[in-house]
Amino acid sequence: MLRHQRARLIAAVAATTVISVLGGTSSVAAAQECAGVSASARMEAGSLPGGSWTARDVCVAPEHVYEVDVLGYHLVAGMGVATYDEGHLGRLAFAELTVAPGESWTLVGMEDHGVDHVTWTLAEGSHEVDGEIRRSGGDGRSITPTAEVETDEPGSVTLEYVGDPTDLRTAEGPIPEELRRLLDDAVEHLTS
Repeated sequence: MLRHQRARLIAAVAATTVISVLGGTSSVAAAQECAGVSASARMEAGSLPGGSWTARDVCVAPEHVYEVDVLGYHLVAGMGVATYDEGHLGRLAFAELTVAPGESWTLVGMEDHGVDHVTWTLAEGSHEVDGEIRRSGGDGRSITPTAEVETDEPGSVTLEYVGDPTDLRTAEGPIPEELRRLLDDAVEHLTS
């Protein structure tokens, strides 16, 4: 039970990290020459217009996707700009925390920039590696903090990505420094 509580807290820290540190980024690289990670995600939640959104082959530049081991878990977090299958433009944010072989907590944030709508889903579920492709997802809870009345409802996500996230331990610059600070604070809180 304590392991799952820690996993939830680390996933929450990852969400805060993605929002606060990468939230202002908007650079987009050509998908066919993505040097970082190419990510695809699908989210289902009742508050999403149409009930689900899908983003495919989102290029997440190396300076916007990081990985690190924390308290025995493997964390990958990143953000990129997506043109969704549903026709809108917005950011795709994700954090995947591998908690055990075949198990993960997956956090996905999807946005429609044009109508200022953001939905986040945190799901406990599967994790698998198939060659170069990493997949995770499951059922969980979705919140839409940008709605007139904030929603909290059942939701589900699937995430798949290929590529090499930047190693947070050795990365240089203001974004990795802030990410390391936030994670160090979280680890201190969790272990005190």
